[in-house]
Amino acid sequence: MSTYSLTCINDTESTWTFGLFQKLPNFEGLVSLAWKRSAVPPKGQAILQWDVVFNVSITDYKQTNGVGVYTSEQVLDTNLGQVWECQFVDGCQQLVPAADQSGVTGDELLIRNRSGRLGNLGVGMSGSSAVLQPDVEDNASAQFVVKPKYYLGLFNRLKKGEVIKSNVAVGPINLVYGSGRTEMTATAAMAGATISLTHD
Repeated sequence: MSTYSLTCINDTESTWTFGLFQKLPNFEGLVSLAWKRSAVPPKGQAILQWDVVFNVSITDYKQTNGVGVYTSEQVLDTNLGQVWECQFVDGCQQLVPAADQSGVTGDELLIRNRSGRLGNLGVGMSGSSAVLQPDVEDNASAQFVVKPKYYLGLFNRLKKGEVIKSNVAVGPINLVYGSGRTEMTATAAMAGATISLTHD
């Protein structure tokens, strides 16, 4: 298991929330969530860390003051190439390994909705939901090609699980951890009258 880290440096005069999120190759119909985040004061820094442990998840959607946030109801560790089912057991939706493990390749995860209800079904990493397919109908499936790309943006405010849309104030920038690299530094700085976000 590899552990990755991102040092976030705020070299501006304002407090910013550094928000890390993921996108997957088959992005049609999928929603990116605020996956890792930290508010960083002026001239301060924070470290975001995660392990490459993949997850499947069921989430619940709530909207407060116009901000949509998905909270995880269940997050389970998984290996890639597995099939899961969302079932309605003991009065709630639950994820269980599917008896039929066909229909996926080694870099995919498949979640079949067999709960009799709409399901917000997702995948993530390091214990948190990162990308989901909302409102999957009963007897339908959510299939994910789990080759995540990491993106970082600056936000005025950001809650974990918040939907990433037009709320990015600066960025986003793509973070590529190449061949064996596990650490990176991103810096927010003033560039004249504007704020820039760069990484090493």
